[in-house]
Amino acid sequence: MAVFAGLRELEILDLDDNLIETIAGQFNNTNIKVVILTRNKLLTIDLCRWSTMPGMVSLSFNENSLQRVPKCLGRLPKVKYINFNHNQLTAIAIEAFAMLKELELLFFGSNAIRTVTTNGRQIPPRLTEIYIDNNPLQYVNLTSLGSVRVYT
Repeated sequence: MAVFAGLRELEILDLDDNLIETIAGQFNNTNIKVVILTRNKLLTIDLCRWSTMPGMVSLSFNENSLQRVPKCLGRLPKVKYINFNHNQLTAIAIEAFAMLKELELLFFGSNAIRTVTTNGRQIPPRLTEIYIDNNPLQYVNLTSLGSVRVYT
């Protein structure tokens, strides 16, 4: 995504409704606040080569073909909202989001999720809602989420 590096005033990157299959490489535009990758053909996304994105607050991956949650989410320390609705995720470990101290909302509706777990000690401190509706859930262990509302 180096093509956007020179666009220093860009705050919203909307790549909605394309045929994007892969996002790879470095992403250095640290002024971005919102990334929308809805309705593409993404199988995976690698955030590990992205610069830390201190201003990003919203990330939408809905309606793709993602099979797992991306690694290196810690590069998005201020993100409040992540949408994974309508992908092909099969398992979620809430502690994978623990480093996101500002995260409030997680959306996982309409995937293939069978398992959702948390170790209880490592959850985002501001997380208020998790949506996991329309999934073939078989094992859900979220008893230690405290006041987080879970919608199934």
